[in-house]
Amino acid sequence: MENKAEKIEDGVTRFQKIVISEISDKTKINLFPYVIRLLPESKHGYIRNWKLRNSGENMHIGYAYQWFAFATTLFIIYFVLNIKRQGYRKVLFRILNRTRPKDTYGLLEIRPHITYWGYWKLDGFLETARLHVDNHWEFRNGYRIDTAINFLNEGVKDTFEIANGVMVPSGRYDHKEIHIRTNTNLTKPFNIIMVNKIGGFFGGNRQNADVTIGYRFGDRFTSAIISKYNDVHLPGGNFITHLINTRLTYAFSPKLYIQSLIQYNNQSDEWSMNWRLIWQQSAATGLYLVYNQTQDYDGIPMNSKTKSLVVKYSHLFDAFK
Repeated sequence: MENKAEKIEDGVTRFQKIVISEISDKTKINLFPYVIRLLPESKHGYIRNWKLRNSGENMHIGYAYQWFAFATTLFIIYFVLNIKRQGYRKVLFRILNRTRPKDTYGLLEIRPHITYWGYWKLDGFLETARLHVDNHWEFRNGYRIDTAINFLNEGVKDTFEIANGVMVPSGRYDHKEIHIRTNTNLTKPFNIIMVNKIGGFFGGNRQNADVTIGYRFGDRFTSAIISKYNDVHLPGGNFITHLINTRLTYAFSPKLYIQSLIQYNNQSDEWSMNWRLIWQQSAATGLYLVYNQTQDYDGIPMNSKTKSLVVKYSHLFDAFK
């Protein structure tokens, strides 16, 4: 099989496998046909006594049980929701093209695509529809820019309150919005994702800005700060929503780690926290300890019903042996 070589940037080339003669030929660098390894007893370099990880067939059997359980659960949820909503029809299609230029302004891949989805009640009433026309510009340095326009259609049968004192009347709303997404190299320890939407919204307009700042320290600690901001102007009034949350994860080992989510919502002036300790075994089995708490903005705890502690343990075994 051909050893594919991909030029990432000047001086950096990625090969599918190590074949010294082919690497030497493609890079025009004279390499000796040897691979140098440190002695096991050497104190320098990385750990070299890695044990072979072989989970055997039980892992695959476990995944099979897990996905059959997921499929059964999704069917039940789908059935219950459709009974409550008295049924609906959904249309979804997507057309996508992938093009990898040879060497054009550092571009790795261009992905123009069109996506449409819509939901109708069985009486023919269109509840919501969206036509998404987009192009992803992915660069060899890991950066990406998405340039899109969305055509939105919302049907409202009954007037509802979207924010405190701001009502959305019944009717049909057709709007367009500009959608821009950018991100830095997500494989780097520090990365940023930004999403901006500007356009019509229930008879008015909306400016949306979502920012995610991620940081990874070594192979144990990852974190993210996420801000979701909306400035909405409607005929019935104006309002601003701002949701801020942080995600922190620390791994004691590949199977034992702790996660926390802290979130603030300016509309309800509430802080909420989700904390979980996960000790995984195999195929999503193990011990899960989850704690949730919601409190007022001023830090005074609310009623005990806003606190919950959940303990879950699952174990996989072969019933046929």
